[in-house]
Amino acid sequence: MACVHTWQANVIPAVMESTGRALLRLLVTLPAHRVAVMTAVAPELKKTVGGSTDCVVRIVEEEGFLAFWRPFWLRLVHVPTVPMIQFSQAVVHSLLPVTQLPYFTNMLVAGSLGEGAMLAVTHPLHVITVRATVQGELGGKLPLMPPGGLYTGLSLSFVTIVIRRTMMYSLFGLVRRQQWLPAPVARAGLLVLVATVTHPLLVVQDRMACAQGGRAEMGPLRMTRTILDTEGPFALIAGLRASIAGVLLSSLVRELF
Repeated sequence: MACVHTWQANVIPAVMESTGRALLRLLVTLPAHRVAVMTAVAPELKKTVGGSTDCVVRIVEEEGFLAFWRPFWLRLVHVPTVPMIQFSQAVVHSLLPVTQLPYFTNMLVAGSLGEGAMLAVTHPLHVITVRATVQGELGGKLPLMPPGGLYTGLSLSFVTIVIRRTMMYSLFGLVRRQQWLPAPVARAGLLVLVATVTHPLLVVQDRMACAQGGRAEMGPLRMTRTILDTEGPFALIAGLRASIAGVLLSSLVRELF
C-alpha cells in the first residue's frame, strides 16, 4: 500500500506535469525540428534546400508560416511517450537492484533501459514522422515501407540514448559546481553539446528512414560511409543549427514553465 501511495503522491502528478510541458515544448520546437529534418534528408531525395536559413525561407515563401507545424498531429502522438518513458524508467528503477550503485550508474542504467524499452513504441513513431515530414514537401514521393522498416536505425536510437544520458549525468554535476555559471545556462549549454555530438547519428538515422532503392538496404555503418564518400563530413551535420535552436527553445520553456 505504501508503494501505491508513493506512486499516487509523486509519480502520477509528475507524469501529468511532464505531459503538459511536453505539449508546450512541442508547439515551440516543432518548426525547428521540421527544418532540421528537411535539411538533413533532402540529399536522400536528390533535392537541394540549402542550409537551415534557406530552408526556412523556402517554407515561408512556398507553404506559408503555418507549414512549420506540419505534421502536427503525428508529432502530437509523441507527447504521451514522455510520461511513458518516465513511467518505464521508474519501473526499471524499482525492479533492478541498482539502488546501491552510485547515483551516476544508477540513473544511467535505469534511464537507458527504461527509455530503451520504450523504443519499441517511440522509434516507429519517429520513422513515420520523418517520412511524413518530407513526403511531398520536397517534391519527392516515398515508396511504402514494409512493417520491419519501421525499426530502421533502431540501434542508432539506443546509442543516442546512452550517449545523451552518459553526457548529461557525468557532465552536468561538474558544470553545476562552477558557481559563476547559473544552473539554467549550464543545462542549456550541456544540452547544446549533447545535441551537437549526437546530431550525426540522427542524420544517418533519418536518411535511412527515407532511403530508396538499394540504399534502403544499407545498415548504419554502410550508410555513414556512403554519405562521407559521396557528400563529405559536413553532410552529417546538416540541420545542426535548427536542432540547436530547438534545444535552446526547449530549454527556455523548461525554465519559464
